Amino acid sequence: MSVALALALPLGPERDLLLSITYIVVLSSILLQGLSIGKLVKRVTPGTAPAAPDAH
Repeated sequence: MSVALALALPLGPERDLLLSITYIVVLSSILLQGLSIGKLVKRVTPGTAPAAPDAH
């Protein structure tokens, strides 16, 4: 949604700057969340063994 709002701005140098900053913030946020979710799950669920795959 942030990128869509930045794209809706009128043309100009400010738009290009805001669009670049928006892309950087969105991508870094996704990357940070993606890299930290595994550690968070391990911390929240200590001692639980991963489920073994069922043999059909």
